[in-house]
Amino acid sequence: MKKFGILVLLLLLNFSLAACKKEEVTTTTQPAAVRPNLAQYRFDLADDMLEAQSASVDTIASATDSSNGWIQAVERALEKAESTTVPNTFVNGTYTAESDKRQLGFEDATVVISDGEISSITLRRLNSDGSEVDYTQWAGK
Repeated sequence: MKKFGILVLLLLLNFSLAACKKEEVTTTTQPAAVRPNLAQYRFDLADDMLEAQSASVDTIASATDSSNGWIQAVERALEKAESTTVPNTFVNGTYTAESDKRQLGFEDATVVISDGEISSITLRRLNSDGSEVDYTQWAGK
């Protein structure tokens, strides 16, 4: 009986160790030379926001800084558009806002509200001097 108990204990230990075995995790990253087509992505992101009627949309990982900047700019524009008298509604008009400035520039957004809904969103990427970037340089690879 003692041998049987030891055998059961060894089997349990073996199963426990097998369960704790780490799985190998692999991550795939794009080569440094591969960039998204940000010239087109800004239109796609604006379309997604327009469809969602919100700045809360999915973004692509390879454009994190630009995506976050555009989202921040749209959120700030929507804050300006919020009604002060009727909760969760927008006041018709055109609202522009900027993201936080970074060393190489910042993003801005112009949001148009019509009939209390977002009717258009224009996203731009600006250099640190405030001039709009040359989007032909942003075509991806």
